[in-house]
Amino acid sequence: LGITLGRLVQNFELLPPPGQSKIDTSEKGGQFSLHILKHSTIVAKPRSF
Repeated sequence: LGITLGRLVQNFELLPPPGQSKIDTSEKGGQFSLHILKHSTIVAKPRSF
C-alpha cells in the first residue's frame, strides 16, 4: 500500500494553498505521539514530464 501511494504522489507537485507561501507543518507534542498543529489544504498539480 505504501509503495502504491508513493508512486501516485510522485506524479503530482504538492503546493501550498493560494495566499500562503508554505505549508505549516509545526507539531504539538504529546506523550506518545506528535500531532500536526494546524491541518491545511494542499494543492496537487499534475507534473508534466
